[in-house]
Amino acid sequence: MIIVVVVVLAYSISYNSSLPPVVLPNYLNQCISLTEPPVYVSLPTIQIFVRGRAFPIPANIGVSGPVGSCIRPINTRANTGLIHINALENRDYTVRDFFLVWGATYGPTYAIFSRSQIFTYKADADHNITMTVNGYPDPYPAYEDTPFPHNANDTAGIPFNIIISYG
Repeated sequence: MIIVVVVVLAYSISYNSSLPPVVLPNYLNQCISLTEPPVYVSLPTIQIFVRGRAFPIPANIGVSGPVGSCIRPINTRANTGLIHINALENRDYTVRDFFLVWGATYGPTYAIFSRSQIFTYKADADHNITMTVNGYPDPYPAYEDTPFPHNANDTAGIPFNIIISYG
């Protein structure tokens, strides 16, 4: 059993280290002010399922430094799937942006998302990747380019819920 764990860990480390680190574009590579009011606010949710099982969305995506001294414009604060977009720049933010920040925070494997691959899981003849927005098939031509709406918030009656499934 120990040998299997060591082999899997070694493969995981070698796979992750073979990917280049994620370089964030300038609009994501900044620390937001928690005192200055943001121009763009949105609270969409995301859930990911791999082979029918929930894949956890970790807390502190986009949070770095001692005691969270740097919070990126896209971040998570708990492992609930709630995404916080609190940006000082008025622009469209996309699902790709969320995955880039995740990859910059937790490793480049987590930056991979498209219609044909999520993380290390690739679509093939036996597996596909689907994405729904508010229960409907993704209306955009490329999953990763789906924009987050301004002011999405379940409690305000403007939900934006994404479900991504690999299976």
